[in-house]
Amino acid sequence: LADWKISKAVTGEYYCDRVAGLMSRAVEDVRAAVDEIAAGGRDGCEKLMYGLLLSGLAMQMVGNSRPASGAEHHVSHLWEMGVLAPPPDALHGEKVGIGLALCAEQYHAFAAALRSGTLRPGPRPDTRAEIERYFPDAGMRELILEENVPDPLDDVTAEKALGARDEILAAIDEIPSAEELRALLRKAGGVAEPGEIGVREDIVPLTLRISPYVRRRLTLMRLRKVFENI
Repeated sequence: LADWKISKAVTGEYYCDRVAGLMSRAVEDVRAAVDEIAAGGRDGCEKLMYGLLLSGLAMQMVGNSRPASGAEHHVSHLWEMGVLAPPPDALHGEKVGIGLALCAEQYHAFAAALRSGTLRPGPRPDTRAEIERYFPDAGMRELILEENVPDPLDDVTAEKALGARDEILAAIDEIPSAEELRALLRKAGGVAEPGEIGVREDIVPLTLRISPYVRRRLTLMRLRKVFENI
């Protein structure tokens, strides 16, 4: 939801408060039931399944995956595509959870830089050059290039992003810390670190750099490319 809110603030993308509210409440219900979910309790698992079903309905209501998918899914998709290494033998949800914690670290670091005034506008990123460099398979590369037309950053500048400073910070402040997210994942019996599913630490920085290209969608991971020191 944070990426959806940030895109709304920067680009005016359609955003539905009602759908976002439904998803926020479902997430809070699941977080509150994490102990029961871990124990396999009926009520906890019902809340988990309700949240999953609601996310599908929410996507149907708005006509896209914004209510249930952001930068964390792009991380998972990139790993599943085997661009940087063979796809990890792990569940999609495990990869999404790990991606969520990785992105949360980056988002809170961005918020700290935004608050301190240390962000500096950078040159417009060369999306095509990045894709051609990091997606070696010709067929996949063409699909990714096609997916990125038009480029979500075509009408976005650092100055425009800075103009939405308060909205961006408010959206990031709602995201739990990476430490809290990893603790919740482990409490529920899940995995929390890349190494736990066989993802090498050395590919994590490049994962965060190129994963935004797997979808034509503005996320903070993509938006930060218009700054030179983040």
